[in-house]
Amino acid sequence: MQASRRLFISHRPTIPVVLLAGIMACGLLVILGKTSLLVIISAAVIISSLWLMQKAVGVFNLRALTLPGFWYLVYVAIILVPSFFVYAEQADPYRLRYLFAVESALLTVPLGIIFMKQLFKFHTRETLAFYRSPLQPSRSDSSVVTFVLFLGLAWALTLLYVREVREIPLFYMIAHPGESAMLGQLREESLKLLDSPLRYAYSVLRSTLYPFLILLAFARYLQTRQKTWGWLFVASFLSGAMFSGFTTAKSPVAILLLMLCAWYYLYKGGRVGVKFVISLVVLFLAFPFFVILGRYAGRTGPVDAIESMGERIFHVPALVLYYYFEVFPDVVPYQYGATIGKLALILGRAPFPSPNVVGLYTSPHGLASINANAAFLGNMNADFGLAGCLIGGVLVGVIMQAAQIYVVRRGKSPMSMAIYSFLLLGFTSLNSTALPVVLLSDGAMVVFLVAWTLRAVDSVLPRRPGIAGLPRRAGRLSWVKR
Repeated sequence: MQASRRLFISHRPTIPVVLLAGIMACGLLVILGKTSLLVIISAAVIISSLWLMQKAVGVFNLRALTLPGFWYLVYVAIILVPSFFVYAEQADPYRLRYLFAVESALLTVPLGIIFMKQLFKFHTRETLAFYRSPLQPSRSDSSVVTFVLFLGLAWALTLLYVREVREIPLFYMIAHPGESAMLGQLREESLKLLDSPLRYAYSVLRSTLYPFLILLAFARYLQTRQKTWGWLFVASFLSGAMFSGFTTAKSPVAILLLMLCAWYYLYKGGRVGVKFVISLVVLFLAFPFFVILGRYAGRTGPVDAIESMGERIFHVPALVLYYYFEVFPDVVPYQYGATIGKLALILGRAPFPSPNVVGLYTSPHGLASINANAAFLGNMNADFGLAGCLIGGVLVGVIMQAAQIYVVRRGKSPMSMAIYSFLLLGFTSLNSTALPVVLLSDGAMVVFLVAWTLRAVDSVLPRRPGIAGLPRRAGRLSWVKR
């Protein structure tokens, strides 16, 4: 128990020092002896970045993780550290531009965060107050009737999806284990290549609507302890988890489970121990492990599956990002916004499928619809080069900190906690996906629209006086110390 406490007491310098030493060791081992100036510059950037993030969001306070702080920790683990090894594996002239972009985000994102903090006079103690406050009722909490209406909409879309899809990949994999080629084709046809006017709706259903409803039902149950909310949570979780796993894509189910863990972490005020972390890791890896064993049955064992997941998490994202700097602009010219579908249409240009182009470049004999999605820096470079990476980093910092300020100042209600835990995992997709995709398809922006729509619908429906013991006259919570 004492060891568990020590692990999560973040005001002591142990964690940042160990992390910094690990990062520096990786950089020195990979680069030292070849380009000593690069080592010095990288060290200066990393140290400056760690200092800025600690000052801006308290990134090493593991009992009060912020949205940009958690993104930063994941970025360091799966992009920055592996980027040194990718740099050593690749050849000039692309690798220097690649490393410059990767390290630039260590400074530009904190600058965007600091700008928003100054603009809205936001202080870190507001986040600490949010964590330390108990779960409180709010007039914006969803009623049972409103929740059932939205869950019914989710179920209706699920039924329409089942009718439209030729074969559910998850069911096919269970019935035909080991048929990886056929399963890969079915997975492409099940959503990416699905010929349906509701394709975007299905994507939002999987990435945003089901996860948000699950988090909200879980929050309302713990707030009220009513059996009705308990059953609504079970119903939404079972249907949402099943729908997320239909395509056998590994991340939707894993992220859904992590969002629930994030909600519990918020509920406990960040005071969790080693057992929680171990459970989190197991839950995160469970479905991907199941899919790998099912897809390659007879050819892959448990050890191979674990190695594959490790490669996918800690090497592939940084490697795929590198290829965006090899392809653009030497193989394909800069697109100047064409990779952003809606912006391309406004500009009168056809949307440019950069993930597909890079995917075919790296795997010319793969599926024609292959996509190689990369961290937000990839598409920024594809559109505007290194200047795009610099501006994009600031923009990402601005967006994440704006969300942080909005949610924290709403108070610790079930609705705000559902949004916070959703975004805590949602923004980490920036380490593997373009910014517009994270905001629209993955739901970082859509989740606010869902929450506002829930409130709007709930406001016009008749409801009983008082909310979970809160008098009807209770106004906006004012517990946050500004």
